[in-house]
Amino acid sequence: MIFILLVIVSLTVVVFANKWRSSENYTEVKITGNINIPDEDIRKIAHLSGDSSVDLNMADIDLIQARILKHPEIKKVFVSKEPPSEIKIEVIEKSHIAIVNFENEMMLIDEELELFPFKYSDKLYDMPVISGIKKSDKNFIDDLKISIYLLTNIMKSGRYFQNFISEISFSDSSKIIFYTTDKAIPIYLPRPENLKISDINYQMLLKTKIEVFKQFIQNIYPREKNIESIDLRYSNQVVMKYKVLNQQISELKTTEP
Repeated sequence: MIFILLVIVSLTVVVFANKWRSSENYTEVKITGNINIPDEDIRKIAHLSGDSSVDLNMADIDLIQARILKHPEIKKVFVSKEPPSEIKIEVIEKSHIAIVNFENEMMLIDEELELFPFKYSDKLYDMPVISGIKKSDKNFIDDLKISIYLLTNIMKSGRYFQNFISEISFSDSSKIIFYTTDKAIPIYLPRPENLKISDINYQMLLKTKIEVFKQFIQNIYPREKNIESIDLRYSNQVVMKYKVLNQQISELKTTEP
């Protein structure tokens, strides 16, 4: 008797499962999470574009996911079938924070130091540029690490300070140079010859300079009109060079050691 009941239950489950499957008809692809990458680009790399003859009912979810992950600006992707008719693609893009201008190419860089192609330029107009770095230089990774360290620490203070920086230049071996967004005024930061960003002392030094930079931007920069350059390499002061007077004036005392 028990055996007969089990057979009946099993047959019932199979019947309902077949009916449920027969009600599925996948005709739509929904893409979410993409900010800079157009839907059509994702469809094309997944072989699901409008001119594709793929039957969505036969689509291989794992294969679609593997194809999309080949896109250089995509960090993660989750693909699933949502009955009765939708294939859902959830995308997480790489969070680039700067443009790197190498000698003959421009690339994007994220907080994890991953470089990837520069493609959607119309959506990246407000990103700082890292320049003066050559891939042929054996220390170019160290310079990138310093750039990301500076940017991530400035970003923690908010977009107000971040928006003051249009470029970080490593063209001068004796200093790091910030260029301001509005007037392209150079701001000099220390670049010790024998210290790397992995050195805790150099990290603390740069953090201190960032604090001085923030104080200067808030308290002095708005009322100064003819600045030619700003030097933060010295202790307890900001040194400004003026275009008209061509003289150096020290001010803005800090708690720097």
